[in-house]
Amino acid sequence: MAYGFPIKRMIFWGGLAAVIWAGQQMGLLSSSQSAAVAGTNSSNNVIQVPTADQSMQEALETARASLPTFLEAAANAPASWQTVTIKVALEGETQIENIWVADFHQDGADQYRGRLSNDPVDLPGMKAGDEVQFSYAQIKDWAFVEDGRGYGFYSVRAMLPMMDEAQANGMRAFLAEDPLPKGW
Repeated sequence: MAYGFPIKRMIFWGGLAAVIWAGQQMGLLSSSQSAAVAGTNSSNNVIQVPTADQSMQEALETARASLPTFLEAAANAPASWQTVTIKVALEGETQIENIWVADFHQDGADQYRGRLSNDPVDLPGMKAGDEVQFSYAQIKDWAFVEDGRGYGFYSVRAMLPMMDEAQANGMRAFLAEDPLPKGW
């Protein structure tokens, strides 16, 4: 169950889409390219994870524990951060879709706005770039890219065992060894 909705499964439009988006933003990839990480392609960038998956739940709890620090840092992100994004749980047509949102900002005490970083799977009529509104409670993960390395990305780290070998190796090469930057 995710924020009160009795949904059996959650979609994690994994960090793969965020990595692709980050690569595009940094000029490493054109927007027509389908992979920023070795082993990642359009056929393996969606992973369905059962809501009760223990490793995913632990990853999201860890991400949420450092979320206030991240949000404070993101409000004044240094120029060295090439990408700043959060994963938000949005109620889809048939399930909860956890999707990366960029260009986010606080829009009230507990409300935020941002733009979808990729095309959703279960949010009919929505596409990458569309604005969404969400609450603090709906934020499940956070990430930023600095010097070509991914920090945060807790949900992606939890999905590594679910990925095929080439994809997982590519993600491991992209992710910073420690999800938290020094000093956090």
